[in-house]
Amino acid sequence: MQSHYLFVEMSNAAVVGGVVYFLMDCAYDLLLFFGVDTGIHPDCIASFDLGTEEWRRDIQGPISSGLSMDGADATEEYRSIWHKLTLSELKGSLVLAYHRRHQSLDLWLLTDFERGLWVKEYSIQTESAIPADEYFVKPLLVSDDGRLVIFLASTGLLLIYDPRTNSFSEVEMRCLDAVSLYTGNLLSLQGGDIV
Repeated sequence: MQSHYLFVEMSNAAVVGGVVYFLMDCAYDLLLFFGVDTGIHPDCIASFDLGTEEWRRDIQGPISSGLSMDGADATEEYRSIWHKLTLSELKGSLVLAYHRRHQSLDLWLLTDFERGLWVKEYSIQTESAIPADEYFVKPLLVSDDGRLVIFLASTGLLLIYDPRTNSFSEVEMRCLDAVSLYTGNLLSLQGGDIV
């Protein structure tokens, strides 16, 4: 189905409740760099309903609404947001992650699509755990005990954040190119062909 936008970020999407959510592509950031204001904010999210096979209305994320565009520094900060956002699904909710270099990882949960309401669920201090140049920080899951598993795409590392101790630990494994979660029933694979 053709999108009403020219560019959505295919590698930065999440599926929640039968709907695929896409961040707008950073190509719009390049247009802003050249002085073309498309009116598309870095945290603008397009959504596609898999059941009806139709595009739904866009929703605005919570990040850009709190920023001013006054002055060159503010404009540069605004533009840099494009590369600090990721989408994921945690516990059945859409999550917008915003990694502010040397500061924090803020996780915003969409609580009401129709009204565009977001709640900041986590604000995690990251200065010692996540490299400042990490551009794709993706939360993967919340364990039953509340720990958060985070994938760092540019380094290929998995981290586990424990909110009770406010600490990170690295999962001992080789660097990963990509990570995905299987949420189906592994027992259902027993009788079928496994590819």
